[in-house]
Amino acid sequence: MDKYFAWFGLPGSLVLTTLLSITAIALAICFRTKDRKIAAFAMVCCSMGDIVLAGYFGLDELLGTGGFYVGAGIFIIGHLIYIAAYMVQIRTNNYTYKNKGFWCGIVFTAAVFLVITVYMVANGTFPGITMYGICILYACIIGADLSTIWSFSYSACSKKSFAALGVLVFFVSDLVIGIGRLCGINDFDVLIWWLYPIGQFVVILCA
Repeated sequence: MDKYFAWFGLPGSLVLTTLLSITAIALAICFRTKDRKIAAFAMVCCSMGDIVLAGYFGLDELLGTGGFYVGAGIFIIGHLIYIAAYMVQIRTNNYTYKNKGFWCGIVFTAAVFLVITVYMVANGTFPGITMYGICILYACIIGADLSTIWSFSYSACSKKSFAALGVLVFFVSDLVIGIGRLCGINDFDVLIWWLYPIGQFVVILCA
């Protein structure tokens, strides 16, 4: 999708992530609710992560291979902020947090991580204890994000429940990056900039 947004001589992914942040900020200004303001902050963080991961503005030379870890760290912050945004909605509406949606998210995340771990061990791509520990941390954070939004969506039973689909698509885009880095499977990389902006757009729209 990013190739269709390569405007003004700029990389399509940079334009796309900027448009997503502008959309989130515009929604926060228009509706002025706490959850939308927090979600806008989360999207801006994710855009910063995109810029670092892509190495724009000379960041690739400045950070070198460490850019991936810095970008991932920024995304962790973004996920945590999204959790906060949807927790506001859960608490405001007096929804139950640990409902079926929440537990489905936990089980789904654990199952995906288990499959990836088995694949890495079986195919000799295990990254070592330190890197594996980082992977566990990231999986816990993104799993908590997924589970929180699924919890909200299960309780809301409204148009905002589409957030469950949005965060799933966002999750899968991260998963594609993960299996590329950890399992050496890069056949699906072309899907990242189709899945990621769609997932982000739905998540910020439903916040």
